[in-house]
Amino acid sequence: MSSKINVATVAATLQSVAGVELLVQGTGDGCLTAAAFGYLAGGPERFGTNLSSPRDLDRVAIDQWRPNSAVVICNMPVADQRPEMAAEFLRAVYGAGHKVVAIADHHPRMMRGKVVDANPWRTAFKEAGLEAEFESLLVKPDSAYGSAGRLLLEAMDGLEGWLNDLFIAAEACDERTFLSFPLARKIRATFTTLHLREDGVDERDEGDRRRYAVIEWLSGQNPNHPMIKVWEEGYEPVLEASRKLLESPTVEAEGFQTFPVGKTHVDLRFMTAELDADPNVRVYGFYQPGRRGDNLLLLGAREGTDLVGMLDKVGIRMISAGIRHLPTVTEADAPAAIAAVKEWLAQA
Repeated sequence: MSSKINVATVAATLQSVAGVELLVQGTGDGCLTAAAFGYLAGGPERFGTNLSSPRDLDRVAIDQWRPNSAVVICNMPVADQRPEMAAEFLRAVYGAGHKVVAIADHHPRMMRGKVVDANPWRTAFKEAGLEAEFESLLVKPDSAYGSAGRLLLEAMDGLEGWLNDLFIAAEACDERTFLSFPLARKIRATFTTLHLREDGVDERDEGDRRRYAVIEWLSGQNPNHPMIKVWEEGYEPVLEASRKLLESPTVEAEGFQTFPVGKTHVDLRFMTAELDADPNVRVYGFYQPGRRGDNLLLLGAREGTDLVGMLDKVGIRMISAGIRHLPTVTEADAPAAIAAVKEWLAQA
């Protein structure tokens, strides 16, 4: 990390332009850092929020932005499989007269569990012919940190009060220590009570609606909005069900446990944090319905464990393999996957 920038300089930059656009990956880390930049920009009326993903940057409605906007990228990785999309996005942004002023992202580019580019946003700026623009960023991406929140805590000086709380909570969301920080716990409650929604509303639509809302509310220092309180109350039975399920695993082998989640509303992020902290557990799995109603087995292990590579080596078909330590298989393929994990553990 280069020399720190004073938070007042960031605020002055964002408040000196006609509009600010936040490009956000809608994780807890992303939403909280976006709220912080929205706060620095002057509050909810001063910025627009653009929820996206690394593979959907071509769908961002740049043509709807206010002229000459300042753009802040919040916890948005460069796509591992299609890194060229980031460069194309940057060309579109600058071609429309806007300017990226900060990138709070900590993700390297990965291929098969290995880092192939420690600073893919720098590469994207270079490929877009915008190297000088990268060097002028107020905050630069840095994969040396475990979260966007931690990156910003290290990148800025003059932090205090609300901003400090937001960045600490952002780090807690990524590090899965959210229960220890009230603001991070509020965000976790927001994301894990999507079953508490109006009839006929799609879960993904509800999730995005809440993300837009909490970024707006927190940018205006309103962590106790009545709806956040409703979601917090709804989170308590989810947390209780998660803890209860952890008490009764199916022991597949020494160091390998599975859990019949079914349609029970649980917090898998909380559960995986608890399991990763248990020295007696090396691999775990959760049986639950997929979005299409099919039954799935979500396998997991500590970060750095290449379960995907292990399953691929023995020919197990996976329907999700983007995160090397968190593959997903169908119920039909679950017995073979479990047998493969058992054999792998026995040989370790």
